[in-house]
Amino acid sequence: MRPEHLSLFRMPGRAAVHPDGSWAVVSIARPDTEEDAYPATLWRVDLTDGATTPFSHGWRDTQPEFSPDGRWLAYLRQAKGEKPQLALLDLAGGEPQVLTSHPLGVSGAPVFSPDSTRIAYTARV
Repeated sequence: MRPEHLSLFRMPGRAAVHPDGSWAVVSIARPDTEEDAYPATLWRVDLTDGATTPFSHGWRDTQPEFSPDGRWLAYLRQAKGEKPQLALLDLAGGEPQVLTSHPLGVSGAPVFSPDSTRIAYTARV
């Protein structure tokens, strides 16, 4: 292996399985040697045939979690040069909404309440 091969690495992160069990979302990071960073995107994985498709287009999207009712996907979205924040995507369609703006960012995977109406998360203070 040579240094120029580092950009070929893909590192899977946390995965979340949709409540219906037919698909999952996983965060995939890759080294960016020019930026000295690890950008990550979310990928959809079909659990029947293993097919993968890109699911998000943020600079660093990680820690996916589905709501128990299967309507929402919460995850951490970090814009380049910024701290990670909590994002929410309505799976029926639309763009993700960034819900927080904590100066030091959000950490760890979000957790939905059993009725899917609230999200718990941790933030750096």
